[in-house]
Amino acid sequence: MLSPCWWRGLQTSRRHALAFGGELSVTEPLATPGSASVVLVTHYYPQHGGGVEIVALELARRLARDGVSLTWFSSATDAPPDVEGIECRPVAAWNFLERRFGIPWPIWNPACVPRLWRAIGAARAVHVHDSLYMGNVIAACIARMRRKRLVVTQHIGLVPYKSAVLRGLMAFANATIAAPLLRRAGCVVFISTAVRKYFDGLCRWSTPPHLIPNGVDTDLYQPPGAERRRAARASLQLRENETAFVFVGRFVEKKGLHLIEQFARRTPNARWLLAGDGPIDPDRWELSNVRVFRDRRRESLRELLWAADALVLPSVGEGFPLVVQEAIAAGLPCLVTSDTLEGFPESAQVLLSEPLGADAEGRWLKRLESIHDGTAQLAKPTELAEFAHRHWSWQEAASFYRRELTAG
Repeated sequence: MLSPCWWRGLQTSRRHALAFGGELSVTEPLATPGSASVVLVTHYYPQHGGGVEIVALELARRLARDGVSLTWFSSATDAPPDVEGIECRPVAAWNFLERRFGIPWPIWNPACVPRLWRAIGAARAVHVHDSLYMGNVIAACIARMRRKRLVVTQHIGLVPYKSAVLRGLMAFANATIAAPLLRRAGCVVFISTAVRKYFDGLCRWSTPPHLIPNGVDTDLYQPPGAERRRAARASLQLRENETAFVFVGRFVEKKGLHLIEQFARRTPNARWLLAGDGPIDPDRWELSNVRVFRDRRRESLRELLWAADALVLPSVGEGFPLVVQEAIAAGLPCLVTSDTLEGFPESAQVLLSEPLGADAEGRWLKRLESIHDGTAQLAKPTELAEFAHRHWSWQEAASFYRRELTAG
Protein backbone atom coordinates (compact mmCIF):
# COMPACT_ATOMS: atom_id res chain seq x y z
CA MET A 1 0.00 0.00 0.00
CA LEU A 2 0.89 3.64 -0.22
CA SER A 3 2.95 5.20 2.53
CA PRO A 4 0.79 6.61 5.37
CA CYS A 5 1.48 10.29 4.61
CA TRP A 6 0.43 9.91 0.96
CA TRP A 7 -2.63 7.90 1.88
CA ARG A 8 -3.79 10.48 4.47
CA GLY A 9 -3.32 13.25 1.93
CA LEU A 10 -5.39 11.43 -0.64
CA GLN A 11 -8.14 10.69 1.85
CA THR A 12 -8.28 14.45 2.43
CA SER A 13 -8.51 14.93 -1.35
CA ARG A 14 -11.37 12.41 -1.38
CA ARG A 15 -13.30 14.43 1.20
CA HIS A 16 -12.74 17.57 -0.85
CA ALA A 17 -13.94 15.81 -3.96
CA LEU A 18 -17.09 14.61 -2.22
CA ALA A 19 -17.71 18.10 -0.91
CA PHE A 20 -17.71 19.51 -4.43
CA GLY A 21 -19.11 16.47 -6.18
CA GLY A 22 -22.51 17.98 -6.76
CA GLU A 23 -21.16 20.91 -8.77
CA LEU A 24 -20.95 19.50 -12.26
CA SER A 25 -20.24 21.91 -15.10
CA VAL A 26 -22.33 21.44 -18.24
CA THR A 27 -19.11 21.80 -20.24
CA GLU A 28 -17.86 18.48 -18.81
CA PRO A 29 -20.20 15.74 -20.08
CA LEU A 30 -19.58 12.35 -18.52
CA ALA A 31 -19.91 8.97 -20.19
CA THR A 32 -22.56 6.56 -19.03
CA PRO A 33 -21.15 4.30 -16.28
CA GLY A 34 -20.27 0.89 -17.67
CA SER A 35 -19.68 2.14 -21.22
CA ALA A 36 -16.31 1.72 -22.94
CA SER A 37 -15.02 4.95 -21.42
CA VAL A 38 -11.52 5.59 -20.10
CA VAL A 39 -9.88 8.40 -18.18
CA LEU A 40 -6.37 8.92 -19.55
CA VAL A 41 -3.80 10.83 -17.47
CA THR A 42 -0.34 12.05 -18.50
CA HIS A 43 1.93 14.75 -17.11
CA TYR A 44 1.97 16.75 -20.38
CA TYR A 45 0.12 16.80 -23.69
CA PRO A 46 2.00 15.70 -26.86
CA GLN A 47 2.67 19.29 -27.92
CA HIS A 48 5.26 19.35 -25.13
CA GLY A 49 7.42 17.09 -27.27
CA GLY A 50 8.23 14.19 -24.93
CA GLY A 51 8.15 10.56 -25.98
CA VAL A 52 5.74 9.48 -23.22
CA GLU A 53 3.11 11.97 -24.34
CA ILE A 54 3.53 11.04 -28.01
CA VAL A 55 3.11 7.36 -27.16
CA ALA A 56 -0.05 8.21 -25.20
CA LEU A 57 -1.46 10.04 -28.23
CA GLU A 58 -0.67 7.21 -30.67
CA LEU A 59 -2.46 4.71 -28.46
CA ALA A 60 -5.36 7.04 -27.71
CA ARG A 61 -5.98 7.69 -31.42
CA ARG A 62 -6.27 4.00 -32.13
CA LEU A 63 -8.43 3.30 -29.09
CA ALA A 64 -10.77 6.12 -30.12
CA ARG A 65 -11.05 4.66 -33.62
CA ASP A 66 -12.00 1.34 -32.04
CA GLY A 67 -14.89 2.92 -30.15
CA VAL A 68 -13.30 3.66 -26.77
CA SER A 69 -14.35 7.06 -25.40
CA LEU A 70 -11.39 8.82 -23.76
CA THR A 71 -11.25 11.77 -21.38
CA TRP A 72 -7.66 13.03 -21.25
CA PHE A 73 -6.40 14.99 -18.24
CA SER A 74 -2.98 16.62 -18.50
CA SER A 75 -1.14 19.82 -17.68
CA ALA A 76 -2.36 23.02 -19.32
CA THR A 77 1.23 23.94 -20.17
CA ASP A 78 0.68 23.06 -23.83
CA ALA A 79 -2.19 22.98 -26.28
CA PRO A 80 -4.15 19.71 -26.13
CA PRO A 81 -4.60 17.60 -29.26
CA ASP A 82 -7.79 17.82 -31.28
CA VAL A 83 -8.75 14.22 -32.01
CA GLU A 84 -12.22 12.84 -32.61
CA GLY A 85 -13.31 10.61 -29.74
CA ILE A 86 -10.90 12.18 -27.24
CA GLU A 87 -12.10 14.89 -24.86
CA CYS A 88 -9.19 16.85 -23.39
CA ARG A 89 -9.44 18.54 -20.00
CA PRO A 90 -6.31 20.60 -19.32
CA VAL A 91 -5.34 21.10 -15.69
CA ALA A 92 -3.74 24.28 -14.41
CA ALA A 93 -0.17 23.41 -13.42
CA TRP A 94 3.01 25.01 -12.12
CA ASN A 95 5.96 23.95 -14.32
CA PHE A 96 8.80 25.72 -12.52
CA LEU A 97 10.82 22.54 -11.90
CA GLU A 98 11.23 21.85 -15.59
CA ARG A 99 11.91 25.46 -16.56
CA ARG A 100 14.51 25.92 -13.84
CA PHE A 101 16.07 22.48 -13.38
CA GLY A 102 14.99 20.42 -16.40
CA ILE A 103 12.91 18.08 -14.21
CA PRO A 104 9.60 17.38 -16.01
CA TRP A 105 7.37 17.26 -12.91
CA PRO A 106 4.44 19.67 -13.18
CA ILE A 107 2.60 20.50 -9.95
CA TRP A 108 -1.14 20.36 -10.51
CA ASN A 109 -3.64 22.75 -9.00
CA PRO A 110 -5.54 20.81 -6.28
CA ALA A 111 -8.77 22.13 -7.77
CA CYS A 112 -8.47 19.32 -10.33
CA VAL A 113 -9.34 16.68 -7.72
CA PRO A 114 -13.15 17.08 -7.87
CA ARG A 115 -13.02 16.95 -11.68
CA LEU A 116 -10.93 13.79 -11.63
CA TRP A 117 -13.19 12.28 -8.98
CA ARG A 118 -16.33 12.75 -11.08
CA ALA A 119 -14.74 11.71 -14.38
CA ILE A 120 -13.19 8.55 -12.93
CA GLY A 121 -16.45 7.70 -11.20
CA ALA A 122 -18.23 7.71 -14.56
CA ALA A 123 -15.53 5.78 -16.43
CA ARG A 124 -14.89 2.08 -16.74
CA ALA A 125 -11.12 2.31 -16.31
CA VAL A 126 -8.19 4.67 -15.75
CA HIS A 127 -4.99 4.61 -17.80
CA VAL A 128 -1.92 6.48 -16.52
CA HIS A 129 1.46 6.78 -18.21
CA ASP A 130 4.18 6.45 -15.54
CA SER A 131 3.66 6.32 -11.82
CA LEU A 132 5.45 9.25 -10.19
CA TYR A 133 3.82 12.34 -11.64
CA MET A 134 1.52 14.22 -9.29
CA GLY A 135 -1.63 14.00 -11.42
CA ASN A 136 -1.01 10.35 -12.22
CA VAL A 137 -0.68 9.43 -8.53
CA ILE A 138 -3.88 11.30 -7.67
CA ALA A 139 -5.76 9.62 -10.52
CA ALA A 140 -4.46 6.18 -9.53
CA CYS A 141 -5.55 6.61 -5.93
CA ILE A 142 -8.99 7.89 -6.93
CA ALA A 143 -9.32 4.84 -9.19
CA ARG A 144 -8.62 2.63 -6.20
CA MET A 145 -11.08 4.49 -3.96
CA ARG A 146 -13.77 4.36 -6.64
CA ARG A 147 -12.95 0.72 -7.44
CA LYS A 148 -12.12 1.33 -11.08
CA ARG A 149 -9.69 -0.75 -13.10
CA LEU A 150 -6.25 0.88 -13.21
CA VAL A 151 -3.85 0.28 -16.10
CA VAL A 152 -0.35 1.72 -15.73
CA THR A 153 2.16 2.01 -18.56
CA GLN A 154 5.61 2.41 -17.02
CA HIS A 155 8.11 4.07 -19.36
CA ILE A 156 11.06 4.88 -17.11
CA GLY A 157 12.88 3.40 -14.14
CA LEU A 158 15.60 5.35 -12.36
CA VAL A 159 17.01 8.42 -14.11
CA PRO A 160 20.75 8.66 -13.27
CA TYR A 161 20.86 12.41 -12.67
CA LYS A 162 24.30 13.91 -12.11
CA SER A 163 23.06 15.21 -8.77
CA ALA A 164 23.29 12.57 -6.03
CA VAL A 165 20.42 14.33 -4.26
CA LEU A 166 18.11 13.99 -7.28
CA ARG A 167 19.10 10.37 -7.80
CA GLY A 168 18.40 9.62 -4.15
CA LEU A 169 15.05 11.39 -4.20
CA MET A 170 13.93 9.50 -7.30
CA ALA A 171 15.05 6.16 -5.91
CA PHE A 172 13.16 6.89 -2.68
CA ALA A 173 10.05 7.95 -4.60
CA ASN A 174 10.17 4.82 -6.75
CA ALA A 175 10.37 2.63 -3.65
CA THR A 176 7.69 4.41 -1.60
CA ILE A 177 5.26 5.69 -4.25
CA ALA A 178 5.78 4.05 -7.65
CA ALA A 179 6.30 0.47 -6.49
CA PRO A 180 3.21 0.36 -4.19
CA LEU A 181 1.11 1.97 -6.92
CA LEU A 182 2.27 -0.57 -9.50
CA ARG A 183 1.66 -3.51 -7.16
CA ARG A 184 -1.95 -2.45 -6.64
CA ALA A 185 -2.73 -1.76 -10.32
CA GLY A 186 -5.03 -4.07 -12.24
CA CYS A 187 -2.59 -4.19 -15.14
CA VAL A 188 1.03 -3.01 -15.43
CA VAL A 189 2.75 -2.65 -18.78
CA PHE A 190 6.47 -2.06 -19.21
CA ILE A 191 7.67 -0.72 -22.55
CA SER A 192 11.18 -2.12 -22.18
CA THR A 193 13.13 -4.93 -20.58
CA ALA A 194 15.39 -2.56 -18.65
CA VAL A 195 12.51 -0.79 -16.89
CA ARG A 196 10.85 -4.08 -15.99
CA LYS A 197 14.10 -5.42 -14.49
CA TYR A 198 14.42 -2.32 -12.34
CA PHE A 199 10.92 -2.61 -10.88
CA ASP A 200 11.18 -6.39 -10.52
CA GLY A 201 13.74 -5.54 -7.85
CA LEU A 202 11.22 -3.35 -6.01
CA CYS A 203 7.94 -5.20 -6.44
CA ARG A 204 6.42 -8.52 -5.50
CA TRP A 205 3.80 -8.79 -8.20
CA SER A 206 0.32 -9.94 -7.30
CA THR A 207 -0.47 -9.94 -11.03
CA PRO A 208 2.44 -10.57 -13.44
CA PRO A 209 3.24 -7.43 -15.47
CA HIS A 210 3.31 -7.33 -19.26
CA LEU A 211 6.10 -6.32 -21.62
CA ILE A 212 4.59 -4.47 -24.59
CA PRO A 213 7.00 -2.36 -26.68
CA ASN A 214 5.73 0.83 -28.23
CA GLY A 215 4.67 0.63 -31.84
CA VAL A 216 5.90 2.67 -34.76
CA ASP A 217 3.99 4.10 -37.71
CA THR A 218 5.65 2.17 -40.53
CA ASP A 219 3.40 3.86 -43.12
CA LEU A 220 4.83 7.24 -42.14
CA TYR A 221 8.37 6.20 -41.20
CA GLN A 222 9.90 4.20 -44.04
CA PRO A 223 13.16 4.39 -46.03
CA PRO A 224 13.11 7.36 -48.38
CA GLY A 225 14.82 5.98 -51.45
CA ALA A 226 17.48 7.97 -53.30
CA GLU A 227 15.21 10.64 -54.77
CA ARG A 228 13.36 11.55 -51.57
CA ARG A 229 16.63 11.54 -49.61
CA ARG A 230 18.16 14.01 -52.09
CA ALA A 231 15.08 16.23 -51.82
CA ALA A 232 15.20 16.15 -47.99
CA ARG A 233 18.89 17.07 -47.95
CA ALA A 234 18.37 19.83 -50.51
CA SER A 235 15.57 21.36 -48.42
CA LEU A 236 18.03 21.57 -45.51
CA GLN A 237 20.78 22.97 -47.74
CA LEU A 238 23.13 20.08 -47.05
CA ARG A 239 26.03 19.61 -49.43
CA GLU A 240 26.10 16.40 -51.47
CA ASN A 241 28.88 14.68 -49.50
CA GLU A 242 28.33 16.45 -46.17
CA THR A 243 27.81 14.14 -43.19
CA ALA A 244 24.75 15.02 -41.13
CA PHE A 245 24.00 13.69 -37.65
CA VAL A 246 20.55 14.17 -36.11
CA PHE A 247 19.49 14.33 -32.46
CA VAL A 248 15.79 14.23 -31.56
CA GLY A 249 14.45 14.67 -28.03
CA ARG A 250 13.88 17.03 -25.16
CA PHE A 251 16.80 19.39 -24.54
CA VAL A 252 17.42 18.12 -20.99
CA GLU A 253 20.29 16.58 -19.05
CA LYS A 254 19.29 12.92 -19.32
CA LYS A 255 19.26 13.11 -23.13
CA GLY A 256 23.01 13.76 -23.15
CA LEU A 257 23.00 17.32 -24.50
CA HIS A 258 26.39 18.03 -22.89
CA LEU A 259 27.88 15.20 -24.99
CA ILE A 260 26.13 16.37 -28.14
CA GLU A 261 27.75 19.78 -27.64
CA GLN A 262 31.20 18.20 -27.33
CA PHE A 263 30.63 15.97 -30.36
CA ALA A 264 29.60 18.98 -32.44
CA ARG A 265 32.68 20.94 -31.33
CA ARG A 266 34.97 18.04 -32.20
CA THR A 267 33.41 17.37 -35.62
CA PRO A 268 33.38 20.81 -37.31
CA ASN A 269 33.04 19.26 -40.79
CA ALA A 270 29.81 17.46 -39.91
CA ARG A 271 26.39 19.10 -39.71
CA TRP A 272 24.35 18.54 -36.53
CA LEU A 273 20.58 18.73 -36.78
CA LEU A 274 18.98 19.05 -33.32
CA ALA A 275 15.21 18.68 -33.10
CA GLY A 276 13.46 19.38 -29.82
CA ASP A 277 12.93 21.94 -27.09
CA GLY A 278 13.64 22.35 -23.41
CA PRO A 279 15.57 24.30 -20.80
CA ILE A 280 18.96 23.69 -22.49
CA ASP A 281 19.36 25.98 -25.52
CA PRO A 282 21.86 24.66 -28.12
CA ASP A 283 21.77 28.03 -29.90
CA ARG A 284 23.85 29.34 -27.00
CA TRP A 285 26.70 27.05 -28.00
CA GLU A 286 27.25 29.39 -30.98
CA LEU A 287 28.44 26.58 -33.23
CA SER A 288 28.14 27.14 -36.98
CA ASN A 289 27.66 23.42 -37.70
CA VAL A 290 24.63 23.11 -35.37
CA ARG A 291 21.08 23.83 -36.51
CA VAL A 292 18.18 23.74 -34.07
CA PHE A 293 14.67 22.77 -35.14
CA ARG A 294 11.68 23.22 -32.86
CA ASP A 295 8.12 21.94 -33.28
CA ARG A 296 9.10 19.20 -35.71
CA ARG A 297 6.39 16.53 -35.82
CA ARG A 298 5.62 13.53 -38.00
CA GLU A 299 6.28 14.49 -41.68
CA SER A 300 8.59 17.38 -40.81
CA LEU A 301 10.51 15.17 -38.37
CA ARG A 302 10.70 12.40 -40.93
CA GLU A 303 12.42 14.85 -43.30
CA LEU A 304 15.28 15.25 -40.82
CA LEU A 305 15.62 11.47 -40.46
CA TRP A 306 15.67 11.05 -44.23
CA ALA A 307 18.35 13.73 -44.65
CA ALA A 308 20.71 12.49 -41.90
CA ASP A 309 23.40 9.82 -41.97
CA ALA A 310 22.77 8.65 -38.39
CA LEU A 311 20.69 9.36 -35.30
CA VAL A 312 22.91 10.07 -32.28
CA LEU A 313 21.25 9.70 -28.87
CA PRO A 314 23.56 9.52 -25.80
CA SER A 315 20.63 9.39 -23.38
CA VAL A 316 20.34 7.64 -20.02
CA GLY A 317 17.51 6.54 -17.75
CA GLU A 318 15.03 5.77 -20.53
CA GLY A 319 13.20 2.63 -21.51
CA PHE A 320 13.51 2.45 -25.27
CA PRO A 321 13.07 5.89 -26.90
CA LEU A 322 10.34 6.13 -29.51
CA VAL A 323 12.55 8.18 -31.83
CA VAL A 324 14.98 5.25 -32.09
CA GLN A 325 12.13 3.08 -33.33
CA GLU A 326 11.04 5.78 -35.80
CA ALA A 327 14.60 6.19 -37.09
CA ILE A 328 15.00 2.44 -37.59
CA ALA A 329 11.68 2.28 -39.44
CA ALA A 330 12.89 5.15 -41.64
CA GLY A 331 16.04 3.20 -42.48
CA LEU A 332 18.39 5.45 -40.50
CA PRO A 333 21.37 3.97 -38.59
CA CYS A 334 21.38 4.82 -34.88
CA LEU A 335 24.19 5.28 -32.35
CA VAL A 336 22.79 4.97 -28.83
CA THR A 337 23.96 4.17 -25.30
CA SER A 338 24.32 0.62 -24.05
CA ASP A 339 21.64 1.63 -21.53
CA THR A 340 19.20 2.19 -24.40
CA LEU A 341 20.15 -1.10 -26.01
CA GLU A 342 19.32 -2.93 -22.77
CA GLY A 343 15.77 -1.63 -23.07
CA PHE A 344 15.17 -3.77 -26.15
CA PRO A 345 17.99 -6.34 -26.48
CA GLU A 346 16.76 -7.62 -29.84
CA SER A 347 17.77 -4.27 -31.36
CA ALA A 348 21.44 -5.27 -31.00
CA GLN A 349 20.97 -6.68 -34.50
CA VAL A 350 20.58 -3.23 -36.02
CA LEU A 351 21.90 -0.61 -33.55
CA LEU A 352 25.36 0.76 -32.87
CA SER A 353 25.87 1.31 -29.15
CA GLU A 354 28.52 2.63 -26.77
CA PRO A 355 28.52 2.83 -22.97
CA LEU A 356 28.89 6.08 -21.12
CA GLY A 357 31.40 6.66 -18.35
CA ALA A 358 35.19 6.85 -18.58
CA ASP A 359 36.45 8.06 -21.97
CA ALA A 360 32.91 8.07 -23.34
CA GLU A 361 33.55 11.11 -25.50
CA GLY A 362 36.58 9.54 -27.21
CA ARG A 363 34.81 6.24 -27.92
CA TRP A 364 31.73 7.95 -29.29
CA LEU A 365 33.84 10.22 -31.50
CA LYS A 366 35.56 7.18 -33.02
CA ARG A 367 32.14 5.76 -33.86
CA LEU A 368 31.06 9.04 -35.43
CA GLU A 369 34.28 9.17 -37.46
CA SER A 370 33.66 5.66 -38.77
CA ILE A 371 30.19 6.72 -39.93
CA HIS A 372 31.69 9.84 -41.53
CA ASP A 373 34.39 7.95 -43.46
CA GLY A 374 32.14 5.02 -44.40
CA THR A 375 33.97 2.29 -42.45
CA ALA A 376 31.18 1.65 -39.92
CA GLN A 377 29.33 -1.65 -40.22
CA LEU A 378 25.78 -0.37 -40.72
CA ALA A 379 22.59 -2.25 -41.46
CA LYS A 380 21.00 -1.41 -44.80
CA PRO A 381 17.88 0.81 -44.80
CA THR A 382 15.69 -2.08 -45.98
CA GLU A 383 17.02 -4.32 -43.18
CA LEU A 384 16.26 -1.64 -40.61
CA ALA A 385 12.73 -1.14 -41.92
CA GLU A 386 12.06 -4.89 -41.97
CA PHE A 387 13.21 -5.12 -38.34
CA ALA A 388 10.74 -2.38 -37.35
CA HIS A 389 7.90 -4.16 -39.17
CA ARG A 390 8.65 -7.43 -37.38
CA HIS A 391 8.87 -6.07 -33.84
CA TRP A 392 6.76 -2.92 -33.41
CA SER A 393 3.06 -2.60 -34.15
CA TRP A 394 0.87 0.19 -32.82
CA GLN A 395 -2.25 -1.74 -33.73
CA GLU A 396 -1.18 -4.80 -31.77
CA ALA A 397 -0.33 -2.62 -28.77
CA ALA A 398 -3.66 -0.77 -29.02
CA SER A 399 -5.55 -4.07 -29.22
CA PHE A 400 -3.89 -5.22 -26.00
CA TYR A 401 -4.80 -1.97 -24.20
CA ARG A 402 -8.38 -2.09 -25.48
CA ARG A 403 -8.82 -5.56 -23.99
CA GLU A 404 -7.32 -4.48 -20.64
CA LEU A 405 -9.21 -1.19 -20.40
CA THR A 406 -12.59 -2.65 -21.28
CA ALA A 407 -12.27 -5.89 -19.32
CA GLY A 408 -14.90 -6.81 -16.78
